[in-house]
Amino acid sequence: MKDPAMAEQSVTMARMSAEEAAAKRAEFESATAADPGNVNLWTRFVSFELGDGGGGIEAGRAVYERTLAALPDPAIQHSLYCSWSSAERDFGDVDGQRRVLERWVRRLPRGGGGFGKLGWDLYLEFEVGNGRVDRVRAVAEGLLKAFPMDPFAYVLYIRALAALSRHVEAFAVAERGVKELSGWCRGHDELIRFFMAEYIKRLKTKQSTAWDDSCFCTSSARLHQACHIRKLNIFYRDAESTEMVRHVSVHNQSNLHVYVTWISLGYL
Repeated sequence: MKDPAMAEQSVTMARMSAEEAAAKRAEFESATAADPGNVNLWTRFVSFELGDGGGGIEAGRAVYERTLAALPDPAIQHSLYCSWSSAERDFGDVDGQRRVLERWVRRLPRGGGGFGKLGWDLYLEFEVGNGRVDRVRAVAEGLLKAFPMDPFAYVLYIRALAALSRHVEAFAVAERGVKELSGWCRGHDELIRFFMAEYIKRLKTKQSTAWDDSCFCTSSARLHQACHIRKLNIFYRDAESTEMVRHVSVHNQSNLHVYVTWISLGYL
């Protein structure tokens, strides 16, 4: 039988902890009200609610909502959504994490660059991790609508299907992308072709096509570099500028084969 004195002491300690938590929460409320643009304060507030002394995931969600409203900067919002998604995962709420990711990508600007595709990338990674092919398709189609005629969006779609070993479907998406992009702009499909060459090589040698495999990371880096070179060529078509681009390629030997391909196609 438990000692009544010890039981009373435990209740008292629990009550004190609750009182201390309430006091700490009041401190954060006062501090964020006085300085609503302070990222560090809001981050600590969220960490407190998600920690042992806080109110748990429900309280954390409420603070995340307020933090997003107080800090509209896109870079900060990107970090907050990443953090919120991780918190939902840590608390074991798959549906909660999906809601956060869905909300994030729906609020991202369509087209362009920046943090847009990063949000979609994380959403696809989440659904790949859950093994949900239907959800991967739905998210990837949403990505293509948000970034029409974007070759890298197609690559993310293909990569997600490859990670789930849906190789026939992945090749169909690649064919669809090549058809749409090459019809829209000469050579715009080359980024997909670069990725597919690496993909096919991995399949032939029976190597991994997992989402986080280094072959995809390396290919993604090459694709971004190729995009950058293409943009340079669009804006600088005179001989001097072309020579400048060639000079850049010489000093980046790891991606030299990409530039050789672009030169052979007549872009550089």
